[in-house]
Amino acid sequence: MTAKPAPFHYRESLQAYFETSEVRFPVDQLLAKKMSFVPQAFTVGEVADFYKACLAARQTQIDYAQTLFDLWHRIWPDLGAGWDPAPYDPGDKELTLDPQVRWEQQYFQRSFDLKPKRLRANLWLFLTPSSPSGSEIELGCTLVQGTKWLLKKGSMPDGWSWDKDNEGFQFAADVAVSDNGLDLAPFAEAAHRAVSFIADFVRQ
Repeated sequence: MTAKPAPFHYRESLQAYFETSEVRFPVDQLLAKKMSFVPQAFTVGEVADFYKACLAARQTQIDYAQTLFDLWHRIWPDLGAGWDPAPYDPGDKELTLDPQVRWEQQYFQRSFDLKPKRLRANLWLFLTPSSPSGSEIELGCTLVQGTKWLLKKGSMPDGWSWDKDNEGFQFAADVAVSDNGLDLAPFAEAAHRAVSFIADFVRQ
């Protein structure tokens, strides 16, 4: 049994975004595309309010990107001795820390190499809104050797399901929230089972 993670709270802007559709909709609209409004159509006060809303939406986006990073490191354990962070690929634009990209892609991923066996493990975390309120975390992992994807549908850690699109495992659940913060224990325990499975697989 893994130790229960310390309490974790969403940042204020993100909490409001997940819990309130009246906040979520305008934030999504403000961040979805470039604005084509012209200042002649608004009063001075309306223009000021518009930019305040843009600033709040941008803050939500940056808080979201930071939270993805924080949650990944809270939930995924170390793979163990011999695994090193994979070199950064500047050609892979989807893995940049750019908050706009993280907001659009809705996940954070890290990859690790076990060089003696030419293995790469990819571990990711999605954070998405639930309907009508709340949030969902999805974990995923793949194991690759050269061009061969090694994980198979027939053998998976407890609680995980097969991710056909990525040829790996996935675990998803709504996030329970209380006054003590987010309950990350189910996700940390699932991540521990996946990492243990990978370790056993590698030893075979």
